[in-house]
Amino acid sequence: MRELAILRVGQLLQADYEFAQHVPLALQAGVERGQIDRLANWASSGEFNIEEQAVLRYTEELTRDIRVGDDTFAELRKLFNEHCIVELTVAVGYYNMICRVLVGLQIELET
Repeated sequence: MRELAILRVGQLLQADYEFAQHVPLALQAGVERGQIDRLANWASSGEFNIEEQAVLRYTEELTRDIRVGDDTFAELRKLFNEHCIVELTVAVGYYNMICRVLVGLQIELET
């Protein structure tokens, strides 16, 4: 779940370096290649289970809007305990910062 969230943050913030660095980590963590390929259109892809969808929705709202909708938060609370939600929130916040630094400093993909 964490790697899916990190990849989505990278996509949303157009941090190609971060995204590329986390693809192998995501695969190693059990994320399927098809999920990575369809991550930009996760909501309509059918590749993601209910927990993954909740994490991705939360990640998007937290990244784009900073606040998440009540429905999104309620859905997350049904699926995950408080400890998991705090860890997810910290991870999303951290990778938002990292991606903004990478993009701001124009860190390029390694060739």
